[in-house]
Amino acid sequence: MLLLQVPLSCQKETSQSLSMLRHDKTDFCPSSQSTGSPVCWQGRLPRPLCSPSSSWIDFNMRKRVAQFPIVTTINAHATAPPRSMAVVWLKNLQTIVKLNESLLMTQAQFLLATAVRGTVGRGREVPRFGMSLVCVPSDEIQDINRRYRKLDEPTDVLSFPYHENLSPGQFPVINSIDDYNLGDIILGLPYIEDYCVKNKIKLHEHLPVVVTHGICHLLGYTHDTPTKHQQMYSREKATLTCYNNSFGTNIIPLSN
Repeated sequence: MLLLQVPLSCQKETSQSLSMLRHDKTDFCPSSQSTGSPVCWQGRLPRPLCSPSSSWIDFNMRKRVAQFPIVTTINAHATAPPRSMAVVWLKNLQTIVKLNESLLMTQAQFLLATAVRGTVGRGREVPRFGMSLVCVPSDEIQDINRRYRKLDEPTDVLSFPYHENLSPGQFPVINSIDDYNLGDIILGLPYIEDYCVKNKIKLHEHLPVVVTHGICHLLGYTHDTPTKHQQMYSREKATLTCYNNSFGTNIIPLSN
């Protein structure tokens, strides 16, 4: 798996560049203001996967969010965070790989809540951040990879942070409802399944590893220097250790 950083270069491109992912413009609008350019696993797209006038949370998700308080205080002795801390917007745009969407949603919510709690520390008030998780076929993630990383090949996951220049452990500044959006993660599901088959791994056991890596990039972690790599590995390991304890698994980080 290739782990390289690409120079920031595509800051002004419009959302039409990802029109092939917006099969339904009304339904598929995770984000409206994100900017940036791709960074390997930490890809960054200008206005990723959206129409300019839409918020990242659709109407139904807004109603769901309104049912819970925006701020949740994490018990200092809690072994796992409540999944209601995290809002995950899941869209499966591929039909090649059979996907248990309910399980992936549960996994992603737990992992996002765990990673956020670990980043800001226990016992603090943690806003209920959210992200979108989009599953696409190999040709579409290859097209994104070619457009924004200049690599004409499929890959497994690309992350598109909403908050630019966020350092590991830094709390995003909240000025509007859009700022609760951490960004978007795109999964090349057929590519991931091929990897699982070759390595004799079950898909539902490997997806949490890939998603955790993507989430850490949304939270400002990178791996372009030994020090940053160690920071990211530590956050991934802590997140997956909590996941293992709760789900009875024994998985390790991608950054190992």
